Amino acid sequence: MICRECGKEIADGCNVCPECGALLNEEAAKAAAEAGSVPAVPVSELPPEEIFPPVEPEKELSKKERRMKELEGALDGKNRMGILSTKSIVLSWIVMCIPVIGLFFAIAWACGLCRKAQKRYLGRAFLLLTLIGLFLLGVCLLVYRLIFGFTLADLPTVIHSIYMWFSGLIGRIFAKR
Repeated sequence: MICRECGKEIADGCNVCPECGALLNEEAAKAAAEAGSVPAVPVSELPPEEIFPPVEPEKELSKKERRMKELEGALDGKNRMGILSTKSIVLSWIVMCIPVIGLFFAIAWACGLCRKAQKRYLGRAFLLLTLIGLFLLGVCLLVYRLIFGFTLADLPTVIHSIYMWFSGLIGRIFAKR
């Protein structure tokens, strides 16, 4: 079969010329004209911008805008970020309170080895609180050593003494109420 418009050879059974875009049989031309889909200009003569319009690149989002978009998707259930339930948060804290195992879970979650972003934040918060607690323990040990003096052999006794002092302090605070 040969196109009437451009003279190129076309495979049998085609309704449109792949080269110029002209309709080849009369029935298809009439149906396309009624539907309003007849090209005014053959495709080969159109500028590339009209055939393939340029795609505008997406606007670069700030970190805050990206996080807000993630949260919106989490509330809609459209992404894998997910919102943790109260039960999940409580169970996560219980797991993290197990001495060695909890530390491994907290590190794994904080490093992103879980799907849910909130669990990553929970792991990071637990590690931060652990570091703050260790720092405060170190400060208390240093103060205790400066005041009373002790060696490493006395460390368990010193830790117990600090614990008892804090317990007594908290007991006095609540006893006044």
